[in-house]
Amino acid sequence: RGDNGFLLKEACCAQPEGSSQQASCFDGIIFTWGECCTADTGGSEKVLTTPFASSEPPRFDGQHPAYGQEQADFEFNHQKCTRTLALELEHPLAGSVSMVLRSFKSSKDMDPASIQQHWKDLLQNLRDNRPGHAQFGRHDLVVDVGSANGAFAIAVALAFPEVRVIALEPSPQNFRYLLWNVRANEV
Repeated sequence: RGDNGFLLKEACCAQPEGSSQQASCFDGIIFTWGECCTADTGGSEKVLTTPFASSEPPRFDGQHPAYGQEQADFEFNHQKCTRTLALELEHPLAGSVSMVLRSFKSSKDMDPASIQQHWKDLLQNLRDNRPGHAQFGRHDLVVDVGSANGAFAIAVALAFPEVRVIALEPSPQNFRYLLWNVRANEV
């Protein structure tokens, strides 16, 4: 999509599905012809549109933004370009943590083995850098800056429910996936 994005969309969607001309428009990984051109998705305007993270206040009448209408719209419009993993993370400090994680389907951070290793490394770092305080306690605060889709923040919240967790994510798309994962994991 360039300066003539709508013209490009029209030209690409007009190509027969599976044609070589269509292959130059859609890579089959990030977005497919079906995600961008079929009526049931609303076309690329819906798939590619991400509300700004600041479009909803953090709280309104006590409602967390993960439960707002803009978030519900984002989830509906991004179903086909979202990858979902069911994860079981293990660590001696945290025990077993079961969680669901959603992210954009081509995200490189959605490899289960990498997520497990990252979880182990972060908890080991906690153990090494906080002698005598290797466990989280009820007065601890964990701030996950650059939380992306919330994998670490949500895992900490599930493994240590007495800890206050704050996840910060500046990217609007990642923020929406973070909210989706917060709601899906009930944290």
